[in-house]
Amino acid sequence: MMAYDTKDGYVLLFGGYCNTPPPDYSDCNDTWEFSHGQWKELFPAHAPSPRESGVMAYDPRDGYVVLFGGLNTQTYAEPLSDTWKFVGGQWTQLAPASSPPARYLSQMAFDSKDNYLLLFGGSNTAVELRDTWAYYAGDWHQLHPTASPAARDDAALKPDSKDKYLVLFGGENGPGSNFADTWKFVSGQWTLLSPSVHPPALDGPGMAYDTKRSYDVLFGGFTSSGAYADTWEFVGGKWTQLHPTSSPPARGYVDLVYDPTDGYLLLFGGQTYAGTNLGDSWAFE
Repeated sequence: MMAYDTKDGYVLLFGGYCNTPPPDYSDCNDTWEFSHGQWKELFPAHAPSPRESGVMAYDPRDGYVVLFGGLNTQTYAEPLSDTWKFVGGQWTQLAPASSPPARYLSQMAFDSKDNYLLLFGGSNTAVELRDTWAYYAGDWHQLHPTASPAARDDAALKPDSKDKYLVLFGGENGPGSNFADTWKFVSGQWTLLSPSVHPPALDGPGMAYDTKRSYDVLFGGFTSSGAYADTWEFVGGKWTQLHPTSSPPARGYVDLVYDPTDGYLLLFGGQTYAGTNLGDSWAFE
């Protein structure tokens, strides 16, 4: 879980599926900041419980980073439904009047057009989900768009600031059932787009809006047969494959975030198709 903390001025990373000595991989609840090319561990007085596959995004309306849900594999793969805020170097658990049901591998991003955080889909271990929620003023509100993407988890959802909507790509509904569809969300409604060229069906890709270059960048993910290492841009409703001279090795479960302090997209970690956790950092600029 990684997001740019605009209030505090750094990229924030929390938790994940950690490389404790194999075969005893477990979830973490450590908090890190990334600034000026360096990682620094933070030690807040309180923190969410250890987890992986939650969602985290900055809420400019309320002025803090929001974390929701995830999976606690230390308690028999229990999906979570707690909401936390991070500001001024400290975590605080919130108590919203309503909340999405427990889930993991959902997606969340700030919708600047509608002025709220948007959460979509995920899994509750039994089934994949397709509900849509808005977070604003400290509370969750379920939305009821007339159409929506199919139930899925592990998709990519990010703002397309140039075109003024959120864009969702890919995800999966069960092992091997990957999607390659592209959706936009604006004014409370989902609309299926039909670009003639697009990335292959993927789950677990990383995607972020590159503010300096004014397009979304998608990297990596898992296809039905292996990990992926291609880079794509999305702008004006169209996907275009990019061909950088160097690239991170193939991986899925990627987190990608724009770092305005350093002026580039930051990628950290992920997992190989064989299940090896990664701890490398890459800049896209």
